[in-house]
Amino acid sequence: MKKNILILFMFVGLDASASSICVEAETTVAPSTGVVFTCDTSTTLKNAWRDPDGLIWSTIRATSDGAFILASINGADRSCKNRGFRLPKQEDFNKLANYLGDSSERGYSNLNSQGDLLLPFLIAFGRDYPLWSSSPDSSYPNLRKAFNAATGRLESIPVFYESVYICVTQRQ
Repeated sequence: MKKNILILFMFVGLDASASSICVEAETTVAPSTGVVFTCDTSTTLKNAWRDPDGLIWSTIRATSDGAFILASINGADRSCKNRGFRLPKQEDFNKLANYLGDSSERGYSNLNSQGDLLLPFLIAFGRDYPLWSSSPDSSYPNLRKAFNAATGRLESIPVFYESVYICVTQRQ
């Protein structure tokens, strides 16, 4: 029995999507702003969290064995649309950064008051993988905006780059 528990613990520790499993009506609060995110199981998005405006954020897309899916912007966009969702827009990520304190006195943080990840779905193994957005870089056609969850900032990355992504939908 102890081996099974140890294996399960190791698996959960390695997979951000597994460690962010939520149950309906569970909430998490951004300490610098008091903004409440609520677990939402109303869609097929796994372990999704609803922000105050009703936008539902999925976990980072992963295979059934927990490996994160890397995709080009076209692949990420197609994957979300094929499931009835969309990639977040630049405006969605800007709002999310503000919810997490970007414009507050304390500044942006994806940590709760205990020092744990507030929204674990934003981080892929704790790495700085940028999350694709559907917004192009207006200055350069071969660049696309992506959200760096570690810093709360949008950056421009080449469209041929492969990165992780999440999908969003508005609550019906």
